Amino acid sequence: MEDPYYIAKLKESIPLVIEHASWENEELIVSGSNWSFAARSAWRVSSKKGFEYGAEAEPTQDQVRSLIGAKIIEASPSGIVPLDVVLHLNDGLAIECFSATHYEPWVLKLPDGTIMVADGSIG
Repeated sequence: MEDPYYIAKLKESIPLVIEHASWENEELIVSGSNWSFAARSAWRVSSKKGFEYGAEAEPTQDQVRSLIGAKIIEASPSGIVPLDVVLHLNDGLAIECFSATHYEPWVLKLPDGTIMVADGSIG
């Protein structure tokens, strides 16, 4: 099965180094010098052990900043409808985003200038 367009396009740009990471105003932002990913919906960071932290658990700034220096080395779709994204990091963690809101659950800006926005609407 082919990857959804947004996953295939993202894979063209990886690896991506996380140089900045913040959690403010209910939005997770990870970015580098010429790319960014913003999760405005439900998200979590998981490991092989399971849940590490996420939006619902009020992550600390130290937890979020611990993403700095990691590389996004893989991406995959998640969910029944392939709208959600999982960003796999080189340190074994994964950032999972869930389209739990209807307005721009996540926004991805790639180094080539491509901007992709998840459409959380149904129908």
